[in-house]
Amino acid sequence: MNARCLLAHEGAHLRHHHHLYTQLARLAAAANPLLRPLARVIAEGTERWADEVAAAEVGSRRLAARGLARAALARHEHARGEARNAPAPTRLPPVGAGLRATLGAPTASSPSG
Repeated sequence: MNARCLLAHEGAHLRHHHHLYTQLARLAAAANPLLRPLARVIAEGTERWADEVAAAEVGSRRLAARGLARAALARHEHARGEARNAPAPTRLPPVGAGLRATLGAPTASSPSG
């Protein structure tokens, strides 16, 4: 079921062209550094959007949150292994707020699939 959740999440990114939103935001932030916070908000928003789609597709917000949390931890562990020789320690990715939101009730402003 975790694989189904991850596929739904990544499929949402593809279907809704999230890469266009994030790349345009990054380009705008590169042209105007005052837009960097907006680029972060857009990146976080597209992740939440994909989380919501995944939760709807698997039919369980709890299952979606669990699957996405496991994927984030696995990614972190993999990055830690690759960065073993790096001078600064890698930190856990900031997924807490997104997972708490996924466990909560969907909002009226949540984009739908």
